[in-house]
Amino acid sequence: MSSAGYNAKLYRSGTSTSMTAEATTLVTGKTYRITNAAKRMLDPGSAVTVDDGGVPIASVNIESIDYLHGIIVLDAGYTPGGAITVDANYLPLSQIADVYTSSVSTSVTMLDDTVYEDTGVSRKAGLKDISGSFSAYDEGATALSGLLEAGTVLYLTLMQTGSASVEHLRARVLLESEDASAAVDGLVESTYNFVGASVLSVEGREVSWSFDY
Repeated sequence: MSSAGYNAKLYRSGTSTSMTAEATTLVTGKTYRITNAAKRMLDPGSAVTVDDGGVPIASVNIESIDYLHGIIVLDAGYTPGGAITVDANYLPLSQIADVYTSSVSTSVTMLDDTVYEDTGVSRKAGLKDISGSFSAYDEGATALSGLLEAGTVLYLTLMQTGSASVEHLRARVLLESEDASAAVDGLVESTYNFVGASVLSVEGREVSWSFDY
């Protein structure tokens, strides 16, 4: 059975904005997502505090923070006693291009950690990477070629056609190259190649790309 493709959107971030006691919604188990979709892109350059009934949760009790989707996973052994809220800075996003084709490749380097007396090769996940390309029409207030030259970090999202408003994948990317074309009876079209733009948060957590739940 075949299915419809993905809707790709390209954004740039605005000024980092603080939020306090921002509400979350339980997704499943010990996984919580910031309720307000406009505030889910967390600023990795600012500290994130997760509160339980207004009391900060110790970092040892937080399994992971997905800065790109605003998702917090608590440790399996921790039982919340109150409402889970978030104190952090978020990055407001604005769409800057209409994308009509896209190709994305994600990868995780598998590191060999085999030791003596092992009977098979053992590996563990290492660095994550993402790359690909997309095509867009050259129209609108923001010129992508200028963002390419400036090395501006952008945010690419993929959402399956017909799905709910949850983005399947979101990634920090840098434009690497541009190929433009035009015809007398058509629009100016450009194809851009991009690579991942990983960064460490102030808590030392990697922010590069992630899939939503």
